[in-house]
Amino acid sequence: MAVWKTLFRGGDDDEEKQALAPSRHANTAQQQQTTAKTRFSSRRPRLSRALTVVLWLAALGAIGLLLLEGRSFLAHRGRQEVPSLRSDVRWGIAGLGRIGHDFAATLTTRGGHLEAVAAGSLPDRAVRSLKFASTFGVRSAYDSYEALARDPKVDVVYVATTNDKHFDMTMLFLDHGKHVLVEKPTATSAEDVLAMLRKAREKKRLLVTNFWNAAVPTVKWAKAQLPRIGEAHTVRGDMAFQAIEDPRDRFYNKTLGGGATMDMGCYLVQTQLSYLVKNASLFDSQITSGSLVASLEDLGVHVHAYGDLAATGVDMEVAAVVELRQQQQPRGGVSTTTTLTTTSSPQQQQQQPQ
Repeated sequence: MAVWKTLFRGGDDDEEKQALAPSRHANTAQQQQTTAKTRFSSRRPRLSRALTVVLWLAALGAIGLLLLEGRSFLAHRGRQEVPSLRSDVRWGIAGLGRIGHDFAATLTTRGGHLEAVAAGSLPDRAVRSLKFASTFGVRSAYDSYEALARDPKVDVVYVATTNDKHFDMTMLFLDHGKHVLVEKPTATSAEDVLAMLRKAREKKRLLVTNFWNAAVPTVKWAKAQLPRIGEAHTVRGDMAFQAIEDPRDRFYNKTLGGGATMDMGCYLVQTQLSYLVKNASLFDSQITSGSLVASLEDLGVHVHAYGDLAATGVDMEVAAVVELRQQQQPRGGVSTTTTLTTTSSPQQQQQQPQ
């Protein structure tokens, strides 16, 4: 008590100060030591918590980096690099409408060589051809398909005209020794398709229909799984698309080869049949013989279909079952529905001329 009184009252005489000094110094040293210990003890939890937070942040940061690297790795592994096109193959395009523009844009941006283009169906074809060539940096622009066919610097021609011209254009370019990539449908009749195939064999030139859906990664992946899963026996598909009900529009124009099945539904049928028909031997004999069989049944192909026709005579809706038989035994089948829906929207999309 004396110590505390002395410390807090002040004004003590010298004797008392001298008498109390040793005790006071001892207590002060003890207090300082205790205070230091207390401060250290109080800091230790705070330091421990801080270190814990730092360690957790470091751990989370490391995990985050690993996750980011893992995602980058997986993305790299899952991404398929699109190869550049061969620049030594010289392309020509016949038909400079919307599809021709899309094809030219893809060809040139992927390193392909677009040598010449031709527009041949409208009075302003010369101006349109020159404008198209200027847009894509093409060397030659023609106002007729015959001039394109005669160009010796063109190796292969992409036929992007309306459906009704596919046969004539393909035969023209094959006769001039060009390889041909023709837009779907290959032609508007089975007889024309067989004639085109025979001409390609005669001229020893490649003839391919532009079914881009055959190259879709998901389609290719699904076909690659078939050996593991088992043989496909039935493939079902449905599709629908919308168009303005206008007899001048190619979708509703029978003369231009329009209709739900001919213009768009062929994508669906081609995809489905690709799962079932493993080679071209089904129709090989018809190409060689030079004549079409009396009916598809002779080839083991049985088609059952019904649908609705538009006022212009094209099919608006078609439901079909295609059965493939081999030696009178069922080998597989296709069930397909294609619908062309109409709209009366005033914002009609103008089809670019060919």
